[in-house]
Amino acid sequence: MVAIHVMNNSYESLAGTRKDAAYPGSGFQKIVVIGLVENGSTRIAYENTFMNQFIGEGVNAAISSIHLPDADSLRNKSLVERVIWNGGFDGVITVEVKNIAEDETPQWLKTWVAVPVPGRDDLFGVLANADKSLPVTAEKIRFEVILWDGKTAKQIWVGTTIAVDKHWILREAHPAAHSTVKTLIKAGLLRSTL
Repeated sequence: MVAIHVMNNSYESLAGTRKDAAYPGSGFQKIVVIGLVENGSTRIAYENTFMNQFIGEGVNAAISSIHLPDADSLRNKSLVERVIWNGGFDGVITVEVKNIAEDETPQWLKTWVAVPVPGRDDLFGVLANADKSLPVTAEKIRFEVILWDGKTAKQIWVGTTIAVDKHWILREAHPAAHSTVKTLIKAGLLRSTL
């Protein structure tokens, strides 16, 4: 069901990925990016960073914060479905910041690769908890990026970045976005259409 592997390529900011081995579809060609971040301006910054990387590789992309501006709108399943449908998005990318506690820094990636998080395979379940994302409290954080099928709301791919200093979080969004897009293209999960 889920093929697990650690990336060994030139996209250094990604530490590990998991892909649904059973996914038979061809690459996604129109993506909406959803930042799962408390602060509205930070969310827009993340979404724009990822959108720009998609567009730079010729993949049609848009940000969600225009039509889904807050946690209430993200929890509204029918509204999210309408945005995906009306926008013609066949794929959804969620971007979330995760804390890495000091005592788990050495083993967090091994655990992440080995044990998929229960309940993280349904887009609407993740969006329902969008306002419960933890504030950035640890000195080290990572980005977790998930690619969802826009029609089925099922997780197709997930990637996590290396641990980075929380004080450089906005700067680190750029290599995270770049690595994500390059990796998805290489895996055949994105198609250039622009």
